[in-house]
Amino acid sequence: MKAAILYEEKKGYNGIKEYSQWLYDGLSDSLFPSFIPIKSIEIKIGNKRLFGDTTKKLYNKFMNLKKYDIVHQTSFFNLNKYADITTVHDVFPLTLDAYKKTGYTIIYYKNALEKIKKLKAIIVPSNVVKKDLESYIDTSNVYAIPTGIPDLNNNYKNPYPDNNKMHLVTVGSIYLKNRKGRKRIEELFKFVKQLPDVELYQIGNIDDPEYVNYSENIINLGFVDEYTKYSYLKYADKYVYYTYNEGEGFPAMEAMKLNTQVLVNDIPVHHEILGDKAYYFNDFDEFIDNLYKPKKPGLVEQISQYDNWIEKYIKIYNEIVK
Repeated sequence: MKAAILYEEKKGYNGIKEYSQWLYDGLSDSLFPSFIPIKSIEIKIGNKRLFGDTTKKLYNKFMNLKKYDIVHQTSFFNLNKYADITTVHDVFPLTLDAYKKTGYTIIYYKNALEKIKKLKAIIVPSNVVKKDLESYIDTSNVYAIPTGIPDLNNNYKNPYPDNNKMHLVTVGSIYLKNRKGRKRIEELFKFVKQLPDVELYQIGNIDDPEYVNYSENIINLGFVDEYTKYSYLKYADKYVYYTYNEGEGFPAMEAMKLNTQVLVNDIPVHHEILGDKAYYFNDFDEFIDNLYKPKKPGLVEQISQYDNWIEKYIKIYNEIVK
């Protein structure tokens, strides 16, 4: 079987970019797929990035992928005409008020969903996403397969200072107020500011000046390389996360794969993926109640149950090719 993994080229940390690399690496043990980027040229003016989507569409249009038996596009945007299968990571922005106000994202998502209806298969990372899709497309050919986290064992070094404080880490950016997305990192900041015995290390950008140097016990690391990210995840006392929704939630899974306790807000997808191995909160009081609780057993095992995801993908590929 000649397979191609088609992915959108992106700069910096991005969950779909990480997923695409893991998929390629996993398939390389058996299928030896081609790893093909959909390239783009962006021009940044102020805080805006322009022309990226336009150049992706043009590049995608002239790609010839006839020689492949399976073309798996790892994002359902800018769908290539040769794609047989795509991954839909989530459709949450369709319900987000910030995007509804602009209208552009809603149209963009709905147009993309309309185009995937004729594909041979669609993969989603959770049953939560599959249920969300039921409002937009027929889900008879949709497969819910959580993405497995690869082996992260490495000679990581403890990056935290020896200052007798509890060290927390989170992953997610803070956008300008008119660009709020799914993350609720701002609310974590407000929680932690009240806790002098705690330090929160945030991995991600801060666009909103209100949250730059927000508190002495909150340290912004910006975007970091993978080794640094995993070092902070591995040696944290807890990984904490606040979000409106997720398709799956890689950083929390990565933390648990590194045997770090996670404390996340109480939403269905977290329960589906993390099970009873996470601590959950709905408000500040529950956050505090769970923050000082001990590490639960079986964190690594909870995430390792998804390690067979590549085998499940190959089974779908084989069914499509028949």
